[in-house]
Amino acid sequence: MTKIFSGIRHLSLKDWLIGNTRAGVEYVLVPGLIALLPFRLGVRLGWWLTRFKLLYRGGVHQAADQAQNFGFAADRQDFEHRCRFHRLMDLTDLYWSKTRSDRHIDRNFDQTGDWPADGPVMAVTFHWGGGHWGIRSLHRTGRPIVCLAGPLDPEHVGHLSVLYRYACWRTREVEKHSGRPLFKRYRGIAVRDLRDKAKSGDSILSLIDVPPGEVGGARPVTLLGRDAKLPNGLVKMAELLKLPIVFYAARINPLTARVEFRIGAPLDPTDRDAVLQEAARWLDEMIQRDPAAWMLWAQAPGFFR
Repeated sequence: MTKIFSGIRHLSLKDWLIGNTRAGVEYVLVPGLIALLPFRLGVRLGWWLTRFKLLYRGGVHQAADQAQNFGFAADRQDFEHRCRFHRLMDLTDLYWSKTRSDRHIDRNFDQTGDWPADGPVMAVTFHWGGGHWGIRSLHRTGRPIVCLAGPLDPEHVGHLSVLYRYACWRTREVEKHSGRPLFKRYRGIAVRDLRDKAKSGDSILSLIDVPPGEVGGARPVTLLGRDAKLPNGLVKMAELLKLPIVFYAARINPLTARVEFRIGAPLDPTDRDAVLQEAARWLDEMIQRDPAAWMLWAQAPGFFR
């Protein structure tokens, strides 16, 4: 109960009530109702609902501003619609995960590529579309997975109780389908903390497109035709753990109401520059294909400093 009302210490009662009411609608009510419908019908309803500008207004406006600066939102109205849609689909992933069996993947996914047949891997994804189902897909191969994530702090969600609880629910769902507790990721994470897990056969999973200033340590790449940087910590970790790197990405196509799920070929992490440029190539191709599916437009300048 203390955690539920802790945000009142940091916000006025009015702001706390308004913020939690909006979060309840956007993070619980709407995605929860969509998840109750047959999958494709829910996707189509989500596409229709996100035509209206009431949902996810703040984050969408910031994303559109930056996307326009980079030349990816010429039709701002269409970009914002797609941005709202992908945010809603990403939030609905939690409720689909709770209510759908593994057969959901077989029925509604168009998969390109396969996970390596044997051994642990370093599975690496992006803040593009929704990567939640990749955890379940990899775990179906018999691999336990250690998912790396940043520490959860109420300040990160604006001290809004609904957002904090949603993040906790999502963490528990990740742990359920990975078979391992979430590994909290901090600056200077010690590889030795993960070495025993990798030796026992656990795969490692994380996201690579994080602004370098947030994690420390980066190498130059070419992204969107510009000089940029991507963090090199995951590649270095994979090299020290002797794990092949496998990129994957997923997004829901609003036209087909199906999930496009792509798994790359395993890469040798010893050539860090080549692996990071391949990561940049993946991200570049995905942004070109569906710019609004990238969740980090608001932080985009941090990749190009």
